[in-house]
Amino acid sequence: MSKALVKPDRYPSNIIYLHDTPFVIKGQVAANRKNIDTANDVEKYLCENNNVLLSADDGYKSIKNLLPLVEKYRVELLLFITTGFTDRSVYPYEVELSNFLEEYDCFSYEGADLSLKSSSEKESFFEVLHRRLKLLSLDERDNFVEHFFEENKVNREEFQKNVFLDWQELKEIAQHPLVEIGSHCVSHIFLPNKSSWVVYNELRVSKIILEKKLGCSIEKLSYPYGGNNLKTRILAKLAGYKEAYGTLSKNPTTFNIGRKEIG
Repeated sequence: MSKALVKPDRYPSNIIYLHDTPFVIKGQVAANRKNIDTANDVEKYLCENNNVLLSADDGYKSIKNLLPLVEKYRVELLLFITTGFTDRSVYPYEVELSNFLEEYDCFSYEGADLSLKSSSEKESFFEVLHRRLKLLSLDERDNFVEHFFEENKVNREEFQKNVFLDWQELKEIAQHPLVEIGSHCVSHIFLPNKSSWVVYNELRVSKIILEKKLGCSIEKLSYPYGGNNLKTRILAKLAGYKEAYGTLSKNPTTFNIGRKEIG
């Protein structure tokens, strides 16, 4: 049974999307910094704004830090889960690479020796990688990252921190009366440039897995990277979703509901 926290005819004026929400940020660079808002940042926003809906993508363990705020301010939270992150079959390259960049200033990249001392240099380099990897298939992405770590003679698994909810933790959070679980696909790939079959499989399989594991209806979807087009929106409806969320949208629809970052 779905809780149906948010009905399509009453969207809040402020729909916020979050990722990692620790209490303190300790020097993260690249993707980590851009994907982090502290729990204090969230509370400050809730104090200063009305009619807020919180949403959080990926399924970080730190999302548990928001539950006291959800209760205190009586706001609803849509938690969009990437099932591959939860069952450990997929790991986000953004976290792997940013963890690597936090630790190393000098490394090799496609045969060239690089020396990146400052956070700004590392973030610029990460953006180069991110633009390239975002559009690849899951296999292409994985092969690229595997080669990067092999080139630098380091163990890739050392940079895959245990930062995502497991199924037991997710089941407990799903019982919260102000939390609704949605899908963020299986592999967190950019959908618009993939084949219809790949897109439908990502949408449908993640929904089935979540419903089986949690015993509830999954009706809401968040597109990875916010990426959607007419094809993905049609397939989302065919896959059984009732509504889907992107990022900022000039022409919001039920299958492209706009969200914004804090700040």
